[in-house]
Amino acid sequence: FYSQKKFLFIVSFLLVFFIGLRDGLGGDWLNYLAVWSEVQESPYTFNRWNSDIAYVLLLNILNDLHLNIYTVNIICAFIFIFGIYKYAIRQTKPIMVYVVAFPYIITIIGIGYTRQSVAYSFLLLAIIALSNKKNFYFFLLIIIGSLFYKFLIFTMR
Repeated sequence: FYSQKKFLFIVSFLLVFFIGLRDGLGGDWLNYLAVWSEVQESPYTFNRWNSDIAYVLLLNILNDLHLNIYTVNIICAFIFIFGIYKYAIRQTKPIMVYVVAFPYIITIIGIGYTRQSVAYSFLLLAIIALSNKKNFYFFLLIIIGSLFYKFLIFTMR
C-alpha cells in the first residue's frame, strides 16, 4: 500500500502541473481570461461571477502578488488533485480511482472547468468527512466549495 501511495503522490504532483499549465484549453478558457483581465483592471470590484466569491477573491489576491492566470490554474489544480488523492487513498484500490477518474473527471472537469474542479474536490473531501460521521465538516466543506462554484450547494439536499 505504501508504494501505491507514493506512486499516486508522484502522479498527483505531475497532474497538478499538467492541468495547471494548460494554455487555451477548456470550455471556459476565454471566460477565465476575461475575468482575470477584469480583476487586473479593477481589483476587488466583483462585477462578474460575484456569486463565486472565493474564486474571484483568489484572483484578486494573486493579482495583488503580481502573479498570472497560470498560477491561478496551478493552485486550483492542486486543490482539485488533492481532493482526488485524499479520496483515492481511502479506497481499497486507490490506483483504480485515478484510472476511472482520468478519462472524464481529470481531463474534462480538471482541465476544462477550473471553478467546478475546485468545487468537485471540496465535494470529495465532504464525502470523506461524512463517511467519518463529521457532519459539521461535511456542511463546511460544501459551503466552501460553493463559494468557488455556487451549484455545489445543491448537494446538501
